[in-house]
Amino acid sequence: MSSLGSSLTNMSLTHMNLGEGTFVEAVRREVLDFHVFLTEWKTGRMDRDLGVVEARMRAFETNFRYITPGGVLRSVGALRLWFAEGHGADPSLNIEVRGFRILREHAEGALVFYEEHQHSKVNPSARISTAYFVPTKSQAVGEEPKIGAAWAHLHEAWLPDGKPKS
Repeated sequence: MSSLGSSLTNMSLTHMNLGEGTFVEAVRREVLDFHVFLTEWKTGRMDRDLGVVEARMRAFETNFRYITPGGVLRSVGALRLWFAEGHGADPSLNIEVRGFRILREHAEGALVFYEEHQHSKVNPSARISTAYFVPTKSQAVGEEPKIGAAWAHLHEAWLPDGKPKS
């Protein structure tokens, strides 16, 4: 895997002692997994398989909303289309997630904050992200239930001097 993996796994959860299988751990894992997927997809290191995109989209609620750093409201359908069109668009991309923390957690969900730094020769950027996750549960036959997390809302804003150069 690229240096992305080491950047993402160094995220710190400063105020919570997390055990495996908790909702908070599932949220942290989902943020990591999504950014690894995003990097692998956009660099083209992952094969262009729209079935993989569809599988990845299961981590998003059907009424998911994304507010881009430019203030545009997008749906899960727009995100799906963006993925389909963006495969291999930036071979130099490396994403670093910094400062991940849980802002609020309750039975119905969790609000998280992190910084996303996209290192790239094509379109470098830096943004702050606030995301809301809802718990999910799945269970394979003969196994214990598995706790998961689904994206319900994501709002990003450019960090100072982090907006892509036009």
